[in-house]
Amino acid sequence: MIRFAPLFASAAASFLLLSATAASAQPNGSFYAAKPVATSTATSLVVRDTIWKCDGNGCASATKGKSRAAFVCESLAKELGQLASFRAGAEEFDAEALARCNAKA
Repeated sequence: MIRFAPLFASAAASFLLLSATAASAQPNGSFYAAKPVATSTATSLVVRDTIWKCDGNGCASATKGKSRAAFVCESLAKELGQLASFRAGAEEFDAEALARCNAKA
């Protein structure tokens, strides 16, 4: 058993490192987060391949879709209307990216 100790220690360290990286890339347990300009009455919706949960503070999804973030933003804007903010992973859309996204609303 002692000869496997370095292997177990290495595996545990790798797991912790990967867990920390995943957590830092997905703040608040969600990969996507959006805040519509107008308050949405939707509580749950599916847009493209992404499941969204919404409340008075905005919408979030833990599911990372297969589409590029810009397409996810545009698809959500088509459903909810103009967005005040949009985040994909650690990337917060700037004013220019958000304007392109909202052009599809």
